[in-house]
Amino acid sequence: MRFLIILGLLILLYYLVKGWISPSKPRQMGRGGGGLESEMVKDLHCKTYIPKDAAIHTHINGRDYYFCSRQCMREFKREMEKIQSKGGGNEIFH
Repeated sequence: MRFLIILGLLILLYYLVKGWISPSKPRQMGRGGGGLESEMVKDLHCKTYIPKDAAIHTHINGRDYYFCSRQCMREFKREMEKIQSKGGGNEIFH
């Protein structure tokens, strides 16, 4: 029994020293995880920032746009159509 306790303490000590000497690299999160290294983009409809790799992407009039949801993308497109139908040209929301 004493042997198991000593073995457990040695294993714990090993992992503590190993982590202290060589800290592990930050883990990358997968798609939609929004890792720390991910570029942030602004949703022009609801004005929120989201990780680029998790955003809904579309290409309108030669420009790339990113949205947090399909609903925001649809509403942004509707607003763009209203502006263009009123003769607003290629005005962009900023």
